[in-house]
Amino acid sequence: MTKISIYMVLCLILAMGLLMSCTSMPSPESTTPTKPLNPSEPTEVSPPAGQPSALTNRVDIVYFHPKRRCASCISIELRTKDILNKSFQEAMDSGKLTFQSYELEDPNNASIIKKYGAVSSQLFITMINNGNETIRHVEEVWMPQILNDGVAFDDFMQKLISQSLKETS
Repeated sequence: MTKISIYMVLCLILAMGLLMSCTSMPSPESTTPTKPLNPSEPTEVSPPAGQPSALTNRVDIVYFHPKRRCASCISIELRTKDILNKSFQEAMDSGKLTFQSYELEDPNNASIIKKYGAVSSQLFITMINNGNETIRHVEEVWMPQILNDGVAFDDFMQKLISQSLKETS
């Protein structure tokens, strides 16, 4: 009987840890500013200097994350950036495609968080057509068959981004 009780308590602790790993709030004493995942890579990819950031027709990929991040959260951001850099560099350079990453706990991000209704690690694609925005929450990236398969993730994101760019052309 005690082995079963111990096992159940351990399972409960494990489940709670998994559920809270991506959505946990930072402790009050952790007030150090966030750093990019890799100092050589910016956390925000924007159109080059001189290009208008508010093109009438464009696609914005927006990623939200908590300060404390699990491996899946980090992986989705890095893999998305990799796809953009490898397959969509021309669209990125022209400003037709942008990527931004926002920390949920940063008070400077309050208005963008409110706009998207972001509450945890989430990925959105916003299509802007002649000033009209269509926001799509891309929940599929969290599905195990996409998240855990690099080829499936790349294929899914490439198709989604390509389709979004076509719809804004």
